Amino acid sequence: MPIPFLALILQGIPESIALAILGYLFADTALNRPRIIILGLSIAFTAYLIRLFPAGFGFHILAIIFIIFIFLIYVEKINVITALTSAFLPQVLLIVIEIACLTFFSFLNGQDLYSFVANTYNNVYQRIAVSWVHTFILFMLAYVISYFKKRKNKRLQEAGGETGEFIGDQPKAHR
Repeated sequence: MPIPFLALILQGIPESIALAILGYLFADTALNRPRIIILGLSIAFTAYLIRLFPAGFGFHILAIIFIIFIFLIYVEKINVITALTSAFLPQVLLIVIEIACLTFFSFLNGQDLYSFVANTYNNVYQRIAVSWVHTFILFMLAYVISYFKKRKNKRLQEAGGETGEFIGDQPKAHR
């Protein structure tokens, strides 16, 4: 199903940037804002282009995982297992949070999930409004993960142990 251009701009790009941030956080590498924006835009436009073609349902999800994976390996020099995990987990979180939000909103509207999703994806404004909720949750989750990583690193520094990375740190030697 093609993504309307307005939905790409207002939904797809913010959601993709949230996925990129989560990928970086799970990879335990420093958050590099320009690279995160490049990765987010790559994810958004890849999903947009793939959904223009009659590919099977969910094919764009595999493509997004692949893009994050390749980006983390070649740009951030992360090892393969860490990169694969860091590419897979944000997508799983997105799916779970999106299903929970759609189920919640369908309940509020008194519709079954299938009818609500069909109505939402036929109305671009409703689609964008509903997607902002799960995108906001993804950003909040990224903030909470970053906060706890900072806190953990601060305690480790005080104890004299090795720290991980968080916003503002210089990258440590890649694994």
